[in-house]
Amino acid sequence: MWSEFSSALQPKAPNVSYLRFIDGLRAFAILPVLLFHLSPSLMPGGYLGVDIFFVISGFLITGVLIKQAERGPLALIGFWERRVRRLLPASTAVMLVSLGAALAFMSLEEAKVFGESLVAAALFHANLFFADTLDYFAAPAGEHPMLHFWSLAVEEQFYFIWPFVIAVSFFAMRGQARRYALAAGLIALASLASLTVLLFVPEAKPGNHFFFLVTRVWELGAGSLLALYLASQRESSEDAKPHPAPRWAEIASGLAALAILASLALLSEDFHLPGLASIPLVAGTAAILGLGARYQPRIAQILCWPGFVWIGLLSYSLYLWHWPIFAFARIATGGQPPLWLWPLLVALTFLASYGSWRYLEQPIRRWKGATTLGRKLAVIAAGLAALLVVAGLGRALVVFDGMPWRLSGLDRLIYEQQASENPYRERCDSWQNADKDNAFCTLGRPYDPDHGFDAIIVGSSFADQYVPGLKIWAEQQDISLRQVTNSTCAGVPEIIGRDPSKVQVCTDYHQALVSVIEANPNLKLVILATHFRFLPDFDAQMAADHQRSLALVDYAAFLAERGIDLHVIAPIQIRMNLRAACIKAAVRRAHAEASCGREKSERLSQTEDYYSGFARRFDNVALSLPSTWLCPDDFCRLVADGTLLYRNQGHLNAHGVRWLVPKLGLPALTRD
Repeated sequence: MWSEFSSALQPKAPNVSYLRFIDGLRAFAILPVLLFHLSPSLMPGGYLGVDIFFVISGFLITGVLIKQAERGPLALIGFWERRVRRLLPASTAVMLVSLGAALAFMSLEEAKVFGESLVAAALFHANLFFADTLDYFAAPAGEHPMLHFWSLAVEEQFYFIWPFVIAVSFFAMRGQARRYALAAGLIALASLASLTVLLFVPEAKPGNHFFFLVTRVWELGAGSLLALYLASQRESSEDAKPHPAPRWAEIASGLAALAILASLALLSEDFHLPGLASIPLVAGTAAILGLGARYQPRIAQILCWPGFVWIGLLSYSLYLWHWPIFAFARIATGGQPPLWLWPLLVALTFLASYGSWRYLEQPIRRWKGATTLGRKLAVIAAGLAALLVVAGLGRALVVFDGMPWRLSGLDRLIYEQQASENPYRERCDSWQNADKDNAFCTLGRPYDPDHGFDAIIVGSSFADQYVPGLKIWAEQQDISLRQVTNSTCAGVPEIIGRDPSKVQVCTDYHQALVSVIEANPNLKLVILATHFRFLPDFDAQMAADHQRSLALVDYAAFLAERGIDLHVIAPIQIRMNLRAACIKAAVRRAHAEASCGREKSERLSQTEDYYSGFARRFDNVALSLPSTWLCPDDFCRLVADGTLLYRNQGHLNAHGVRWLVPKLGLPALTRD
């Protein structure tokens, strides 16, 4: 078996001998990654195995590109064709299997996010997608089955750019030394620029540097510069064979190995990585590669042990398969899998990886059919077409809202609860309909133009969400309640969000809202629900002439002059993670409700304190705090009394508001 593996996976570029120890080094890249992803406590710096892979990729790919460039520009097509055969069959298989698992285990909301990530993975920009949507080290990140494609996207982007760097250098310069010098100069400049961005340019969002190619180029460049140096030495020397290792090479390779092991064991996500702290790991990897290729010191000989080589040869498959297996295990168990499941997950990872390597990757890589330029282009086109199909399937998950028709039983019940919302929203949540459709948008007692409305609900989509519950309240009160909401707008004149595209819409809405109030002399109550957050001390905000606070006070005074009460419903907790496993457990068992949700945020508590101060200042202002019931013990729950409360990460569903509204203490109103 060892000989089969040893001769199989290493790319055989012309005149490039197989360096067996590199496969052993790959083992020390993939095993820490597996341990870290199983549990960070097993190896805190294990995620740095990806950095080792980047250095190895820069080294090997640049060596291959040098040989291809010497054969002419069209030979670079052969490089891309081999990359397609090497990478895409296995990665496409992983994406399709993950899609099937997503349809089987994920909630609709999770499936939609998965669909978006699947599109990003298939179209080589998963790193950009995840940089914009999550923190790699946050707990929910472990439940994104396509997250590990971020590093593959970095390498794929590298594979597209690097051939041009080498080709330009080799075709621009005819002399051997000059072309190597030009290529090395370009790569050194790119690496220096990458380090400069990494160390001195602030991140647009926390963790962005972790995902971007521009902040990883220096790691790829370290391996590339080493490959250029060794290639130039081989061409200028008659004896290209490895030499016996001198004493200094033995010492240097030993120190390099210690640097790698220390980084993996001692560094963690608490360090700002990639960064200065990852330099010893990158330098150690480059040193082992260079010394191993030149001298074969004892460290390189140890790395040639068949067990290390075997794992290294499987490293690409292990990287592809381990993360979806671990992620779906977390989804199925509602968090970190139990300890007894870990050996089974590792065994399944190795089994799937070996099957992928043996029956998919190897037959395709050994195929010799693409011998002409036309056939090579056809292979590239076929691989890209397969990815477009996968991207289309991912997009379908998004367009069709996670494909709800696939659900049954408890999953169907939870979906029906989650998908329920205000049935009047499409026609009534718009300032343009504030003086139209009164018969349709009035709840409770039918609209009477001679009497007008008894109450109105105003604000953003966070007010619109309450309509199904308020409809029942209005019917019980035998009053007419009119919905006068507009998503993204505050419901308070002069309070406008920061989005410039919404300024005119919200200005028009607030003008329409004032017109509705002035046109209804029998109006008794305005119910306000909005998403705006405030700092805790209302009086301090007023003393500082805070613009939004002044606007809120003016609004309360405007209503008081007309004998209208204002009832504020404070915001609810947002950014809830609708994990299918915890929701199903909470719906089944009441005791599980207390662990399905998230901690109440400090910002929500501050906003509640602010509104409390505001309500105390005016006799016509009352306040409801939904968190009293949604967040007992300051833990905001997704499920209560067997009912899923949320429609998405920030809005309640119709079942949730019907459960909540009777608890809000809304005033008793009468028509007379």
